[in-house]
Amino acid sequence: ECNQTLEQLICSASALMPQPLPIGGLRRQEETSLSLRCVDLGVIDLVILAGFLKHNTSVTKLDLSTNRLCGIYVDEALGQQKGKWDLSGLRDLCAAIANNPTMVSLGLSNNAIGNEGLSV
Repeated sequence: ECNQTLEQLICSASALMPQPLPIGGLRRQEETSLSLRCVDLGVIDLVILAGFLKHNTSVTKLDLSTNRLCGIYVDEALGQQKGKWDLSGLRDLCAAIANNPTMVSLGLSNNAIGNEGLSV
């Protein structure tokens, strides 16, 4: 029941993204390389993804570059930094993959993680 609710939440969030999360592939452990680059993933999206990765041992490469993983982004039109700083998604991701021996590559560039985020 919990997984069904989680899946519904991911499906709702994924509907807004250019490239939906491969829920079935993550659940069946078929995905080995997952690229979610430039799809506007935010803190909540990262928390949800971390929940799936916590029990997944098939993903070896994960690219989360150029998103809003810590809630911060640059408004290109205004040239200003916007959003609310939040490391909860990054903490969940780190906890999910900390004991995952299969994860060999993690791309987090262009996410305004900062020094505090690097210490997570």
